Amino acid sequence: MSTVTTNGGSSPGALSPGVSPGVSGRKRTTNRAYKAEDQALSDITQEAEARLAKKRQARAEARTIRMRELEKLQKEAEEQMDKEYEQQKEEKKSKSTGVLPATVPNSSGGSSSRRGSTDSNEFESATLKEALADLEEKYKKAMMNNAQLDNEKGTLIFEVDMLKDLQEELEESMMEIQREAKDKHRELESKKRENKLLQIEVDNLKEMVSQRDTLIAENGLLLVGAGDEERLSDKDLPEGQTSHKPKLPKVGTIVVVSPEAAELLEVVGDGPLDVRLKRFVEERKELLENIRRLEIDLEEEKEKVASAERRRPAQTSSVNGPEIEMLDIQREASRQVNEYRFKYQKAEQELATLEGHVMRLEGQVKRYKTAADTGERVEEELKQERRKLQREIRTLKDQNEEFETENSHLTKRLEKMKSAKLSLIK
Repeated sequence: MSTVTTNGGSSPGALSPGVSPGVSGRKRTTNRAYKAEDQALSDITQEAEARLAKKRQARAEARTIRMRELEKLQKEAEEQMDKEYEQQKEEKKSKSTGVLPATVPNSSGGSSSRRGSTDSNEFESATLKEALADLEEKYKKAMMNNAQLDNEKGTLIFEVDMLKDLQEELEESMMEIQREAKDKHRELESKKRENKLLQIEVDNLKEMVSQRDTLIAENGLLLVGAGDEERLSDKDLPEGQTSHKPKLPKVGTIVVVSPEAAELLEVVGDGPLDVRLKRFVEERKELLENIRRLEIDLEEEKEKVASAERRRPAQTSSVNGPEIEMLDIQREASRQVNEYRFKYQKAEQELATLEGHVMRLEGQVKRYKTAADTGERVEEELKQERRKLQREIRTLKDQNEEFETENSHLTKRLEKMKSAKLSLIK
């Protein structure tokens, strides 16, 4: 079990050279994952060691009981052997006593033979006792070695079972990680395809814009837009962009007009199209005001002429000084009336022309403003979708790298477990 703990504890250190130093967040996440795995492995190791200690204690108790039983059996065997030895000794004595009466006349020869047999029996019994003691000692050593080997065998079997369980868990986790990596890879491929479709759509929009410019140039029309490019403020910037980045130009309102209308707009002056149209409206109001004043002046002059004609006598045969002045006043008034009438007609014609231009320009402004707003909205949505896809692609790449790193880490640990298992089996 110490081999498993060492391998689990040294894995994060072996992993750190493969991690990119620039991705600090991913490194911290991987380190936390490795720490959690090491903590789980250490908990499993502690539980296994506790179970192993309990099993060792149970084996020690069983071994003690077994030794007691063996000692008891050994004592019984010794007592049985002593009894058999005593019984044999008594039988020999009884046999020797049974032979004595027959050999009484030859007393000296019989006594010498009895002493020789007694000495030989004592020597044989001592030899048997020594051999028995040696056998008992060897038997005790063999039993102790057997018990020790049995304990070691149980320990190794338990460690092998633990390593098998750990190997199965690691294989299951590796299969789960591989499945997640495949899912993320499929998602990444899907996002790449979506990005390609959006890129194709952007290219199509660019082609449409180029075709629009070509048609405008072929028909002799002109594009009229804002004179000065407006810039996006920090509030208008999309999320994730700050003010230290270069400000993007805002697309203004662009209108397609005829060259005559473009000349009129140039006469008004520079500036945005809305400002130029406001100037047209102001000039129209001024012209209407001038026409109204001219009409008032014309009515006043008509009233003056009418009053002068009423004051003139019905029949005048001669023309005196005051009448000549009256005629001069009438001629001057008629001339002014004609001039005002001509100016009025000319102003009405110019006003009608300007109203027609204004109406056409307003209609074109509305149409092209709607088209420009739609184009801006579509372009902004495409930009946001592209940024979102790029962020998702970066996130998926980071997750894929983390999964690959964790997979390699688990593979190394699995190889270490297999090598440790093989070494234990050998």
